[in-house]
Amino acid sequence: MTDLNLASVWEFVADDYGDRLALWHGDTKRTWSEFESRASLLAGALAEVGVGLGDNVARSTTATSISRPSSPP
Repeated sequence: MTDLNLASVWEFVADDYGDRLALWHGDTKRTWSEFESRASLLAGALAEVGVGLGDNVARSTTATSISRPSSPP
């Protein structure tokens, strides 16, 4: 791996730990594979509207409390 960036690391994590729990917030649970799939869908949607390599994208969200389990339930 020569180009280390967030996207490539995310893909490696999804490949190696895809079925493991990545997020648990209330009743919502996501695996690393689900995160990777959703990130790919977002990347595709952004590309369709002209966002490309080197472009900056921002997201505004409200503050929330996210629980991170020490081990899957």
